[in-house]
Amino acid sequence: MSLKENFDKDPDGKDGQTLRKRAYVFDLDCTFFDTRPLYPAMRENAARLLMKHTTMNAADALDTVDRVLAENNGYVREGFAREFGIHPHETVDTVYDPAYMELTSVKFPPGFRDLIKSLDGPVYIYTNASTPYADKLLATNGFLSVVEDVYGVDRLNYHRKPSDGSFRAFEEATGLDDTYEIVFFEDSLENLYHAKQRGWTTVLVNGYSQGNMHANADMATWDYVDRMVCDIAEFFDPDIKPKWTIPHDYIYR
Repeated sequence: MSLKENFDKDPDGKDGQTLRKRAYVFDLDCTFFDTRPLYPAMRENAARLLMKHTTMNAADALDTVDRVLAENNGYVREGFAREFGIHPHETVDTVYDPAYMELTSVKFPPGFRDLIKSLDGPVYIYTNASTPYADKLLATNGFLSVVEDVYGVDRLNYHRKPSDGSFRAFEEATGLDDTYEIVFFEDSLENLYHAKQRGWTTVLVNGYSQGNMHANADMATWDYVDRMVCDIAEFFDPDIKPKWTIPHDYIYR
C-alpha cells in the first residue's frame, strides 16, 4: 500500500476537488534520528548551566537536572526559569550546545537519506530544540541538504510544541496552509494531539521513545493518531502493515 493510497481520499480527483499538495514535517530528537546517544551530553550541558548560576557541585547539579526533567515532562527550560531564574533562551542554547556532543553517534535506518530525498513534497524539521543544534546535527550526518528548512524554538519566538503559538508560528513561517496535507511525524503524543486539531495527518514514531516521560496514552489516542510506526522508514515501506495497537509502555493510568 503506497502513501498515496493510504492518505488520499480521492487519489484520481474524480470528485472534482483539487488535490492538495503534500508536505512532510518531522520532529528531530527520537523521531527523525535516534538521538538517545546524545542525551547524556544534554544532561551534562544542563548541569553546567546550573553550576554557572548556583553554588551546586557537579553531582548535585546532575541530580537536580534529573529531578527537573521528571517534574517537567522531559524538559528543563520552564523548571530552570521558575526555580533558578535562568532565562529560557539561555537554557535552550546551552542544553543543545553541539560542541559537547558526538553528533555522529545518532542512528537512522539504512538508505534513510535517499528515502527523504525522494519524497514528493517539501521536508521540514520542526523541533523544540535550537536551530543551530538541529542544523549541525543534520549537516554532520549528511541530511541538511535534503530538507527544505529547519525550525527550532529560536525561529518560532521560543514557542514550544504543543502550544498553539508554536504550531501557528510554524505554519506562518513555512506558508503551509490548507492547500497542503501536512504529514507530521512525532514521538510525543501530546504534540500529535495538537497537530491533529489543526488538521494535520499524524504519525506516531515510537521505536526510539517507548516509555518516555511525555508519552501518556490510552485507547482514545487513536482519535488523533493516524498511524503508528517504529521508525520513519517503516511508514514508507509498502510491505509493512500498519500497527493499530498501543505498546504497554505507552499506557499510563
